[in-house]
Amino acid sequence: MKKTRVVIYGNSLFLDGVEASLSRRAEFTVRQVNSAQPEALSLLMGLQPDVVIFDAQQEQSLGALLHHQRSLLLIGLDLRSKQAAVLTSRQRRVRRADELVDLILRPD
Repeated sequence: MKKTRVVIYGNSLFLDGVEASLSRRAEFTVRQVNSAQPEALSLLMGLQPDVVIFDAQQEQSLGALLHHQRSLLLIGLDLRSKQAAVLTSRQRRVRRADELVDLILRPD
């Protein structure tokens, strides 16, 4: 079974919790990249993720990644509105980790 490569992009307590929750899932390989590092985007792309999860309130620069890897699923989590914005399709309300897992595995 091929694992889905998930990168948590950013550094916050919120994203640490997402990383901890998804790391427990057998179907995912999860890595975290601190977006404040100067080489963060290069490191992110070097990991060749299937999915990038980020805090939508903090990151605004990830849209450019879609030009480099069209199959990449970008999920911006907004803690305030409890929404997950999938930059390649539509928005969906996410309140629990299992709903985030469902969004990753079935984005459409």
